[in-house]
Amino acid sequence: RQRQMCIRDSMNTPYITSEELRKTLNISKGSLVRLNKEGCPRVYFSGGLGGKGTHPRYKLDEVTAWLEKRSQEFLKKGGRK
Repeated sequence: RQRQMCIRDSMNTPYITSEELRKTLNISKGSLVRLNKEGCPRVYFSGGLGGKGTHPRYKLDEVTAWLEKRSQEFLKKGGRK
């Protein structure tokens, strides 16, 4: 069984994985890819020593705030992109 390491910031807020975010928001992989392309807040962590940062992590509170802001902007435009 693989042990997952919980990564936290200086305020002790945990970063969650893509899979955890998708389960929490109840969205598909494709939807998360689209949100990432549209600027969803995330950071990348390395998978190992000297590795390139390829593992995105998310703070749920930042993502939900970003989604709420986008929703409000969408409504202000009358529901048009």
